Amino acid sequence: MPEVAEIVMHDGEPTLNEVAAALLFGISVDALRSYATKRDDGTTAFKLPAVVAANGRARTREFARLTGTEDDPDIWDALRYYARQEGVGLVFVAEDGQRRTIEEPQC
Repeated sequence: MPEVAEIVMHDGEPTLNEVAAALLFGISVDALRSYATKRDDGTTAFKLPAVVAANGRARTREFARLTGTEDDPDIWDALRYYARQEGVGLVFVAEDGQRRTIEEPQC
């Protein structure tokens, strides 16, 4: 079963799961996980090499160029675009836990 990218709302702020973050950076989930570190509070942070961060910026520019949104590319539209390109499901999870599928995964 393919992994699903999730945008989860928590206290009014969107958070991305590892699959969604990997889509934006253009790397595999396993590669992203290899950069994981634990914070003092027990949460996970990612120490990304400069090349991975640059790749994420390049993907944002690529998406903006393809969609004609160079002035203001929309991160959510970019997630949807790359999920579709890579056959990954994309789900929005509201504060109340209600899930809405934005893109179906391609098997």
